[in-house]
Amino acid sequence: MRSLHLVYFTAVVFILIGFGQNAFAQDGNSKELKLYSNFAWQSSERTVGYDTTFNQPITENYLETSLGYFSPAFSWATAKGNRHEIELSRLQINQIDESTFVDYTDGQNPVFLSGDIKTAILIALRYEYNFRFFKKKEDMKFKPSLGLAIRPYYSKSIFQPHLSTQFPSNQSDIGALVSIIPRITYDLNERWFIDLNMPVNLAEFKLHSNTYFNPALPKNQQTVTTLEFETLPSQYLIRLGVGFRL
Repeated sequence: MRSLHLVYFTAVVFILIGFGQNAFAQDGNSKELKLYSNFAWQSSERTVGYDTTFNQPITENYLETSLGYFSPAFSWATAKGNRHEIELSRLQINQIDESTFVDYTDGQNPVFLSGDIKTAILIALRYEYNFRFFKKKEDMKFKPSLGLAIRPYYSKSIFQPHLSTQFPSNQSDIGALVSIIPRITYDLNERWFIDLNMPVNLAEFKLHSNTYFNPALPKNQQTVTTLEFETLPSQYLIRLGVGFRL
């Protein structure tokens, strides 16, 4: 299933790159480089099981705040005066190794009391088609516009315990966010400008897999995969960028 997820994500990436190259070849004028600073909040709730004793669902809550991480983007104009944009919105690999142990043998054979290695991987792109307003008023310093975007992503969390009494596990998601993006840019001069925008997420669809490597379970029961769809997901993002016209 992991390799299948990577195939899906790679296919989406190549489709976006191919589309961008075609559009760039046709319209190759007015290119822009941007660097966004991102301020993001998101929350989600998922039913992960069912308590048969009390006949109640088991719910998993998730809340994340990410402030100030950077993402580069490249934008170019169309023949009609609108704009394409491709952004590397996330590229993240984190690993945390935590352990509590007792050492009776001067480092030869420590006894672990608790601990694990947690690895998190997140890769995300965003393609946007941006509809510009007041196209004929190029001398305006403030330029409002509205974008339509799709953000494919792949994420994976790996849990490797230090204790033999616990089993490794991992979770992975491959999906996409569809959003509209109201934005306003302010020209500092002919080359430099500021870009402020806020993606408003309309829908999210993803393939979620949860694998628990318990040898007591048959291999085909160690992984549970679900297809999830949500409208107006609770994910909020503000991007403040600095751009340069080439």
